[in-house]
Formats: sequence, C-alpha cells, structure tokens
Amino acid sequence: MSVDRQAQLRVRVVSQQQFGEAERQAWLALEARALEPHPGLSPHFLLPALQHLEASRRGLFLMIERQTGHGRELVGLALCHGRTASAVMPAPHLALDLPRHAAQGGLLVDGRWLPEVAVQLLSSLPRNKGLVLEGLVDGGGLQQALVAAAGALGRHVEQRPPVPQGTCRVPWATLPFARTVPARSEPAQRCHQALARLGRLDWRLHQGPIPAAVVDAFLRLEHEGPHRLAGTSLLSSPADEAFFRDVVARFSTEARVVFAELTLDGDPVASLCLFGSAGRLHAFRAGSRRDLTARGAELLNEVELARRLPMLPGDWQLAEPASGQPVPATVSLVLPVGPWQQAAAWASRRVREVIERVGADRPADFTPVAGERAPAADPPARRG
Repeated sequence: MSVDRQAQLRVRVVSQQQFGEAERQAWLALEARALEPHPGLSPHFLLPALQHLEASRRGLFLMIERQTGHGRELVGLALCHGRTASAVMPAPHLALDLPRHAAQGGLLVDGRWLPEVAVQLLSSLPRNKGLVLEGLVDGGGLQQALVAAAGALGRHVEQRPPVPQGTCRVPWATLPFARTVPARSEPAQRCHQALARLGRLDWRLHQGPIPAAVVDAFLRLEHEGPHRLAGTSLLSSPADEAFFRDVVARFSTEARVVFAELTLDGDPVASLCLFGSAGRLHAFRAGSRRDLTARGAELLNEVELARRLPMLPGDWQLAEPASGQPVPATVSLVLPVGPWQQAAAWASRRVREVIERVGADRPADFTPVAGERAPAADPPARRG
C-alpha cells in the first residue's frame, strides 16, 4: 500500500434519497470487479430490499472513490445503518449489516484497491462511533484486509461469530446434489423412474426476461417447502413477494437470473431460482410439490441443472463449493472507536465470557426444578 495510492481515495456519504442512477451504474461496474462478488450485494438485490423490506430504516451508502483526471471511480461501497446499541456493541455505532434474504456483509471492494479501501473506510469513521461488520467470509480477503488496516491505524478489533438480529436472516439455498450426484448415477435414475411412473417428465431452463407464469410457479412451490412452516417463505408476506418480483425483474435486464424447472405432464413440480454475479450462479431458493419431495423431485431438478448448465448462454458456473468442501463460514468484526465504545465492547465481552464459564461449570446432569431455589454459593474464604 503506497501513500500516493491512498491519497487518491475519498469517502462520499450518500443517503438513500440522494442515491441516483449515476451511483447505481457505478455500483454495477464495481460489482464486476469486486474481490468477493455476490448477487446479494448487487444493486439489483439491495435496492429492492431497502425499498420493500427496510422502508422504516434509513441506510447510508459509504462510497469510497478514486479521484482520476476524468472524474471519480468507485472502488468500495458499504451499506450501513446507525444503531444506538446492539448485542455486540452496547453503544452508538455504525453497522454494516443487510436486510433479510441477504447472504454476506454489506461491503463491496475492488480487489485492485483492497488495502487502501480498508484503511480509508476505517480512518473515515466518526470519532464517537464504533463499527460492526457482519457476514464477512471467514478467512477471506476482506476480513484479513480489515484486520490489517485496524492494526496499521492502532485500532482495537474483535472477531466474533454472527449474532442473530431481530430481523431473521434467511440463508440462501445450497445445492447438495448438483455436484455430488451424477446424472446417470443410481440415485438419479431411481428418482427419474419413480417420477416417470406418474406422467411425462420434462425439464426447462429459463433465463433473461422471465415469464410471469414461471415466477408464479416458483413462489407456489417454494411456499410448499420448509420455509412455509418457518414463516419465511416469500409468499408469507406481501412485502417479501413484492421484493422478490422486483429483484427478478432487475436481474432479468442483464440475463442474470435463471430458473430451473422440472415439469410433470406440463405442470411445474420443482423449481430452483439462481442469481448471477461475476460469472457465477448462486442458488437463492428452491421448492417442490410437497407430495413429490420424497420421490426426489428437487434432487432430479438439481442434477439436470448441473448437467445442462454448459448449454446456458453466458458461460456461467455454479458457485457451490466442490464436493466435500464446506460452505464458508461468516464472522463479524467489531471495531470500537473512542473510550466509550471500547469500554462498552469490553463489558459486553466480559459478560459473554462469564455466561460461557457458568455454562461450562454446570454439571452435565443439572436439571432445574420449578420453584426450587438454586443452592447458595460457598462464601469466599477470608483473607489473612
């Protein structure tokens, strides 16, 4: 990291009301160059989320720009919200968190400018506010750069597992069968035979402008799955449904949304929605007809997607980890700024340590009895 490169960067704070088409286009260009791109960090995804799911909150965009002779180039973008307190920082701070349905932390960085952007972001924080960054890929380049930048600036930084928020964050779908079950394997053949006894099977792949009937069928099938029981299906609330339809429409303008659909006698019985970013497709949600799930409708749909993906225009690849590789974990970074935030973070950490120690010391067979008082602790030994 050179001083000359660092001097080229500036941070511009833009409110949701000020965010316009020029900022959106710069964001799209940054997404294509990002170190850790993800469709959940695309303006096609986050702007509808702010509009439909976070209407009561007012987010701020921290736009880290490089000054050039021809204007400005966006090299880093962070979506943050102001908070009075939270479980990880019981003091006023800025939080780089995302609405539900988002997958990773709200920080997008041009890989060519990673060290400089990390330093610029942390050095531009108000002196009276700390920073909490949630959903960073554990061991990823962003996490390492931010920790290094905090050390270079003499800032204290803590790393913690994600803490559940008041708004439930629903994880994106995984594709457990796409890479592990070959199309001609015995499990896939058994599923195909079981479903073929019920009628004529067909498989469709939709990309680009998505017909409304395809979206309607996906929403219906997704609602029949486990998300319905958990109250997190997209049809569980009008806001979530409107959000999803808006996201599909925006990604469709760049042919970056794909629906894989298995049909039985012409009717969809399994559907899978994927969004694309930087040449990789990420599975968002999946669903299948409830009475056909046990017969392997979702498995067969995934296997056919993996087999026919090379035929899809755009040279897309699945973003799923290779067979046997775990899904990357996420962590949170807490950066208290100023003595008040540091004291609050220290107190929060000590409380958690005491709770964990008490839980570890409790006997394995300890069972509280209703109405029974806990035994009094032994009095401390007298000194001298």
